[in-house]
Amino acid sequence: MFAIDTNILLRIFQNDDPVQTEQARQILREHAPVFVNDIVLVEFAWTCKSVFKLDREAIFLRLKAIIEAPEFCFAYPSAVERAVYGYGSRKSDFADWLAGESNLERGCETTFTFDDGAAKGGAFRLVD
Repeated sequence: MFAIDTNILLRIFQNDDPVQTEQARQILREHAPVFVNDIVLVEFAWTCKSVFKLDREAIFLRLKAIIEAPEFCFAYPSAVERAVYGYGSRKSDFADWLAGESNLERGCETTFTFDDGAAKGGAFRLVD
């Protein structure tokens, strides 16, 4: 199995460099399914927001397309799926959602936080 980095994943969804977009899509055609690390997903969401100035809905739709595509696989697919849908329905950052859901998947009871927004999801407990 092969893995891809954030810049490859971004080029698949953002056609800002046509040559690299085609190269990234060629990698996907030739080597799918490819592994997508949690860190890559977090960087992907962050870059979509900070560099490409996409709104929450546009980022959610891209993340949703990633988790629904058979070309991508994840270490903890159910945690990634819950994180994507949580992100799409609430205010916390995707990184918070993925951290909390991944921690639950790994057997943690909760993740303590000072973040009110993150605490609204079931994976966190607010420290006040």
